[in-house]
Amino acid sequence: MSNVSSETVFWIWRFIPTVAILFFLGLVLFIFLGQEVDITQAETKIISNHLIYSCLVYNDGSRDIIGVIDMNKLSEENLKNCASRQNLGYKVSLKNKEVYVMSADYRKWFDVCKTIKDFECTKNEEFVLVNQELEPGKLTVEVIKDKQ
Repeated sequence: MSNVSSETVFWIWRFIPTVAILFFLGLVLFIFLGQEVDITQAETKIISNHLIYSCLVYNDGSRDIIGVIDMNKLSEENLKNCASRQNLGYKVSLKNKEVYVMSADYRKWFDVCKTIKDFECTKNEEFVLVNQELEPGKLTVEVIKDKQ
């Protein structure tokens, strides 16, 4: 009988740290999974990169020149075919040209987006070269996203 009680005391001292470690890991996992992740800024950067390196790439007739923007490709139809999402709209500005790729509801709230709780708004600016003259310009992508 004394043999059982000495082993019990021995295992209790091993069991308590194990339970404490499992409790701590469970708490960390619960806190991590309970957090909201804001990915709107990342989506804005991804859209900007997709436009610069895929959708608006200048072609000199024989090859695409990555990083050089073709102003003729900066149209609503081209951008809708290239990069669009259902709960997201965006505006692309380059030089004196602005193109909106968003629903009428998003367009209505776009200018006052930061004051409305249901929407997230982010902006990304990239310096690019434009057309074959390689004129410098600033490509601005502004995103409005429904939080729901």
